[in-house]
Amino acid sequence: MDIDSLAPVDPSIEPSIDDELAGFFMPEAYEEFGEYEERTALSRFIDADNIAQDLTEEQLGKIGRRCYEGFQVDDKSREPWLKKTEEALKLANQEIEKKTFPWPGAANIKLPLITEAAIKFAARAYAEIIRNDKVVKGSVVGEDPNGDKQARAERVGDYMSWQLIERETEWETETDKLLHVLPIVGHMFRKRYYDPTLKRTKSELRMPDKVVINAQAANLESARRATDIIDNVSSNEIVSNTRSGIWLDVELRAEKEEPTIEKDALDEQDYFCFLEQQCWLDLDEDGYEEPYVVTFEKESMKVVRITANYDDDCIYTNDGGEIIRIKSKQIFTDYMFIPSLDGGYYGTGFGQLMLPLTKTANTIINQLLDAGTRSNTGGGYLSKEIKIRGGRQTFKVGEWKRTEATAEQLAKGVQALPSAEPSATLFNLLGLVMDLTQDIAMVKDVLAGDSPGTNVPATTVMALIEQGMKTFNAIYKRIYRSLKKEYKQLYSLNYEYLDEEEYFNVLDQQKSVLRDDFEPDSLDVVPIADPTMSSDMQRLARAEALKGAIGLPGVDPKPIIRQWMDALRIPEDQISEILPEQDPNGVPPHVQQLLHDVEKKEADINIKEQELNLKSEELEVRKIEAQAKLIESEAKAHLTQQEADAQELENIAVQSGLMKLADG
Repeated sequence: MDIDSLAPVDPSIEPSIDDELAGFFMPEAYEEFGEYEERTALSRFIDADNIAQDLTEEQLGKIGRRCYEGFQVDDKSREPWLKKTEEALKLANQEIEKKTFPWPGAANIKLPLITEAAIKFAARAYAEIIRNDKVVKGSVVGEDPNGDKQARAERVGDYMSWQLIERETEWETETDKLLHVLPIVGHMFRKRYYDPTLKRTKSELRMPDKVVINAQAANLESARRATDIIDNVSSNEIVSNTRSGIWLDVELRAEKEEPTIEKDALDEQDYFCFLEQQCWLDLDEDGYEEPYVVTFEKESMKVVRITANYDDDCIYTNDGGEIIRIKSKQIFTDYMFIPSLDGGYYGTGFGQLMLPLTKTANTIINQLLDAGTRSNTGGGYLSKEIKIRGGRQTFKVGEWKRTEATAEQLAKGVQALPSAEPSATLFNLLGLVMDLTQDIAMVKDVLAGDSPGTNVPATTVMALIEQGMKTFNAIYKRIYRSLKKEYKQLYSLNYEYLDEEEYFNVLDQQKSVLRDDFEPDSLDVVPIADPTMSSDMQRLARAEALKGAIGLPGVDPKPIIRQWMDALRIPEDQISEILPEQDPNGVPPHVQQLLHDVEKKEADINIKEQELNLKSEELEVRKIEAQAKLIESEAKAHLTQQEADAQELENIAVQSGLMKLADG
């Protein structure tokens, strides 16, 4: 959170009552300690179940008025967005309204264009977030030479996945609802806290109209206030919270609601609206406001509870001990579909984007239906010469009525009102508008599972799917980021409130390390879902490509096989049975990797020795060949010399013979 954001920039956003509250609180309970220390005060605020118990009625009144005025400012800032969202929800729910124009009971069809877009987006996103029984995985931060952090990350991922799917039974149902409503309204909230009555963490899905944040806020973290509207709080709930000490016992002013069709006529309880606001107050008069959660009744503005929205780890001081920053805890996680196109806080959904075109399409189709009705029903003028009883004339199908008018009188005395068949131009325009609307939502053709046509190459179809998925991937990455924030909130709550016995029972004895597993500095938690939200075919193709690396030196095949099985949507428990974390001999994975590296090095050395031996043998062979060539050369030379000597002797003999013949 930016420090500058803690102070109001625009005076009009902050109620004028701020100055009345500055430095008003000095709890008498601290006087026994002598000189007042602000750090001690903040620590006591953290430990207090309800700080409002130590405040006077006048002080609580000022806080209540300030919080209510801030709520009004924030609520007014988002009125344009709320108006468009309400219209979009009406169209998505296809609420039928009676029309009086051009006549009572005229056609008023609502085309399900927004509904179709929301359902098809939710079908894709839900299958990615809830994959088998795993939704969370641990992510190691920093080095992990011995594999201890990775083992801890797997324990945390297994437990938090069980926690969300099995323990918080409302989480999966609310996630399904979130993914259907978010594409329509563009913004949703999830509220997460520890419920002491249930003795577990709890999540609540909140519609955007029930969580009020100033529309000019940059983000949830930097917003001055966040107000949760809690409707229909019964008097029974108020008594329960008062007697249990959660709320102050105050007199609330509210008129009793009249029984309606929606409520049981025998229900005589009063119902109230409470506002739970995360805001900043200076309760220790040090000039720096701290974050608190103030709960008050809307009509009377009476405060019933104040709790600190920070802990010791959230307070940062300078060398002199003065507070320079306090980081507030986040109770809400906001989910945004598409960022606001005007730079505001609340996101944009298909509802707001498709609203004008959908209303246009509805108008056109209703005009076509009305034109058909007008053409089919007829009507017109009757001449006074036609002798027919007065009053309105209606006909049943196949009915003939008698009249005293002649055929000539009928031919001349009946004038039908001009009417035409439904316009072909309007029909073509309807098709164009619907195509434009579906283009915005990306819900047509191949992305919706429809056939792209005949004789279309497979590569073209894959390219269309890939291009179309880019729009969904961009939206889904925002959901992925919000899921990551929500999982971090749950991770922090587990560190503070973890039931160690439950953790021990969920995980086997060999895995359990209890609360230290949720220490925040060396581990992160992320969704198990793929942020790129690939299709099943793309995921399987990628896994198949990775399988080609199995068998290569230094490649561990187990992660590749696990990813391939996950792409086939094989349940995690079956994958664990097929691929145990440890081999049957009990050798840890990192030891297996070391042994594999040693074996690889030994194999490399053996190969080099064999290469050297081959080179030595090759040199020896070459030496023998050289010696053989030398001997052969010497033998040839000796033979040549012998032949020369023989030839010389033969020449001498011939000469001797010739000489004897000459003498004779």
